[in-house]
Amino acid sequence: MTLDNSLERAGSAIEFLQKLGTDTDLAQKCQATDLEGRLALATEMGYVFDEPDLRLAIKNWDYHGTWGQWLSAGRFAEGVDDLPALNEAYHLTNDQISSYQRDGHLLLKSVLSSEEVAAYRPVIRDAVDRFNPEKQALHDRDFKAFLLVVNLRARAAAARRLVLSQRFAKIAAELMGVPSVRIYLDEAFYKEPGGALTPWHQDRLYFPLDTDNVVTLWMPIVDLTAEMGTLRFASGSHMEGDLGYQPISDEAEAHFQKFLDERGYRLAPNVAMSAGDATLHHGWVLHSAPPNSSGRAREVMSVVYYPDGTKLVEPNNIYQERAMLHGFGKTSGELAESPLHPIAYSRGP
Repeated sequence: MTLDNSLERAGSAIEFLQKLGTDTDLAQKCQATDLEGRLALATEMGYVFDEPDLRLAIKNWDYHGTWGQWLSAGRFAEGVDDLPALNEAYHLTNDQISSYQRDGHLLLKSVLSSEEVAAYRPVIRDAVDRFNPEKQALHDRDFKAFLLVVNLRARAAAARRLVLSQRFAKIAAELMGVPSVRIYLDEAFYKEPGGALTPWHQDRLYFPLDTDNVVTLWMPIVDLTAEMGTLRFASGSHMEGDLGYQPISDEAEAHFQKFLDERGYRLAPNVAMSAGDATLHHGWVLHSAPPNSSGRAREVMSVVYYPDGTKLVEPNNIYQERAMLHGFGKTSGELAESPLHPIAYSRGP
């Protein structure tokens, strides 16, 4: 399995990151600081490397959550027992499950109550402030951008409690028709006012898994108008399966828009959503999001699930290679499981 050339150049950076695997105190220091702090710590330890290479190495290490390998529920400093546990079931109807299977996406109302949203939103926002890759607090930023913080559950106890909730995972299991599911990753999407279009894409492209049965839960933690850029879907497009290597880009937007126009797919427009509502979508369904043309940030948490028992396959693109190396630390044919990919729900025998 080959690495991106940029990562290969960062040999010292990789050595520093690998040391985290045997030094839990060091790992805890790193997960508690930002990228700049990690750079300073590496320098103190005598590692010498080019800063851009180190930044890219740490970015990819972070992206696939290697920090999480040293974390467990008891390792977090902050207490979260006062936050709702979110283990009460959300009951799906047969019609909702059939709708998901037909269209490849489903909108659910009030997956979180207003009280639960009120409890979680401040602590999630605080975690995004601390761990966003731009290093600046959201309220201090003087430019408009799309913030993405991946695997927040590996850095903040509040995010871990939210993301690992059985309520969310049970919904995913029922839509996939499986008894037990694991978490692939979680993502905090904060699209600020003026944030650009998210092009048409397929999520499943990025995952080195031997199943197409992958579902993403996408939940706003603030009320969203359509103008803030909620998701839109090409209903039924998941039936096409893999539509080729088209990572998120302007080129992918043009390519898939042409495909959708030619095939005449029904487009489910983006709609207003209340905080605590959720959309769930299949790994192959084509989806996108318009720009945020409002004056408020679009604050969203997302979680990707896959069936327990899934195996890893030989990566066919750089994104899958990085996931295999940094997320699972395994090779093709092995079970897709690791401390970062726990079972989030199992209905038992």
